[in-house]
Amino acid sequence: MVVLVTGSSGFIGTNLCKYLKSKLGWSVWGVDINPPQVLDDLDVFLQLDLSNKYFLDEMLQCCDGKFDYVFHLAAQTSGRVSEEDPSLDISSNCIGVAQIVKFCELKGEMLGHFPKLIFTSSMAVYGESQLPFTENGALNPSSTYGVSKIFGEKMASKYRAVGGDYCIARLFNCYGPYQDMNNDKQGMLSIFMEQAIRNKKFKVTGSLERTRDFVYVDDVVTILANSDFLKQKYTTINVCSGIEITVRELIEKIGAKYNLAGDSLIVDQLGGHAGDMNRSLGDNTRLKKLMPSQSMVSLDEGLTRFMRHLNG
Repeated sequence: MVVLVTGSSGFIGTNLCKYLKSKLGWSVWGVDINPPQVLDDLDVFLQLDLSNKYFLDEMLQCCDGKFDYVFHLAAQTSGRVSEEDPSLDISSNCIGVAQIVKFCELKGEMLGHFPKLIFTSSMAVYGESQLPFTENGALNPSSTYGVSKIFGEKMASKYRAVGGDYCIARLFNCYGPYQDMNNDKQGMLSIFMEQAIRNKKFKVTGSLERTRDFVYVDDVVTILANSDFLKQKYTTINVCSGIEITVRELIEKIGAKYNLAGDSLIVDQLGGHAGDMNRSLGDNTRLKKLMPSQSMVSLDEGLTRFMRHLNG
């Protein structure tokens, strides 16, 4: 298989490229505005900006062969940042996905082979909808980021009109190796891990009773690359654990890993921010039916693996 991964230098992209190359032996092309974190997991890397008006010309010039799959991961992924600067989501998420869909369309027309598009959406599309979030449930995003992901899903469905095939994976709160530990506006769990390591205390933006559904990155990439998922047509699937945990419980778990408990567990609560979801819990019935043998890494085990990676 020959595949293209956009956002290949990002957190999930780095893990996905490693899995596709090392575990499956596929030929992996990566494209990202930033240099790769692990170059050995890529056969070809293109440092390009998906939102640039010359992106399509550059891609078509560089990529003369066919791709079996195009995994579109590239995006601005912080709900908080999307409210502070919505233009980032318009350029990175909306223009980016529109250009990738157009690239797939043009490749299909040129070669008579439309690459299958795998689009990573987000639980942010659900917003404050009824729990648990189901794939057929209402979409009620509370952030610009969530809106941009709905746009991406619509662009993926547009690809069907020209003969292209696609799958949509709505990712919940992912965490694990290669996450940006210096970014304090993206990735709740990684933010708290970094605070525990560096400051020995936690600064929490918003209520401690907010909830999230966490999924370890190894589970994410094995699901995205699963043959039963890839052979589905026009499918949307929640990639989640189906387990809801409060921010308070998460901090206690992370604190315990770093010997921060009782009086040594210091939590400073700050004000909330626009676009933040109160509760998040995914329904993974469709996932379990599609992949009955797929086991999910528990949060406790995921934290242990993440710590092991950070410790080198």
